[in-house]
Amino acid sequence: MLTKAKYLSIPSGFEYYNLQKIKRLNQYKKKIQEILESKGMIEFIPPLLDYIDLFSLTSNSFINGNSSFIEKLFEVKDSNGELLAIRSDLTVMAMKSYLYHAQKMDKIQYYYIQPVYRDFSKGTGLNREIYQAGVEWIGKFDNRIVILFQLALELMELFPFRCSYVFGNAFFIQELLKLFPQKIHKDILSGLYFKDIHKLKEICSYFSLSQELSNLLTEIPLLIGDQSIKKEYKILLKNYEDIYKIIDDTIDTLKMYDFILYDFSLVREFSYYTGIIFEAYLNKTNSKVLTGGIYDNFSLQLSQKEIPSCGFALNLSEFINIIEVES
Repeated sequence: MLTKAKYLSIPSGFEYYNLQKIKRLNQYKKKIQEILESKGMIEFIPPLLDYIDLFSLTSNSFINGNSSFIEKLFEVKDSNGELLAIRSDLTVMAMKSYLYHAQKMDKIQYYYIQPVYRDFSKGTGLNREIYQAGVEWIGKFDNRIVILFQLALELMELFPFRCSYVFGNAFFIQELLKLFPQKIHKDILSGLYFKDIHKLKEICSYFSLSQELSNLLTEIPLLIGDQSIKKEYKILLKNYEDIYKIIDDTIDTLKMYDFILYDFSLVREFSYYTGIIFEAYLNKTNSKVLTGGIYDNFSLQLSQKEIPSCGFALNLSEFINIIEVES
């Protein structure tokens, strides 16, 4: 029996699911849909295409030319020559949908189970079609980050794999950057994202940063741990009480979860996050399977309305494929 169709010369990058994977996908979709609809959420089905300017609002651009990081869009043109893109992020599309109907409602809880498309380069081993299940809560919700994370945990229980959960705060990064010259912000974000201590040390040396700022920049990426980590942050940020308070408030908000880790150097690929953020990684493969957080006032990029918002996306494709990795 053939285990691999070697006679085919079709470029890789798009996966054709076999019957077993289709069955797993449909089973997961049904279970997730049942849970989310039982909580009164409304299914969101976005169009496949939208104007490219919409998606350009979402991507961080602090790593120039790095195709393994920067999300590439599949670009097409309509009959009038307008540049469109195949959807690459559902958060921005959910916000656009809500704003169309904002006069009729003050808040909404969307959910979706849809694929997104990203033009990863050949040879990266990354598929260009990624099935996601997620929620977008737009409007004011009490105790939202705790309830949102609890919902994420409930969905994660559908999958027979252990994960590690990591929390950070995009607001902490924003405030930290204010201590440094604006011209080096992108370089700092790049170093933090990759935890490239060597690069961060080069930045400190090249721009003759003070010893205090150099210590901040090179030690923060190494401080990862449970709730006790705030003791080390308190010492490191002793001269920056306002910045330390962000860490203290974040950990206090999530104090009931003693199993999560904190990494306040966490930088997300998308630029719209403004508050607490979180990620989940499979323990056996270290694959990222869940991302989420607060993106308050991202609505200002599309309107004049300030709207609190939060959400998460679960990478269904990872769970569909991991069965074969472990078998």
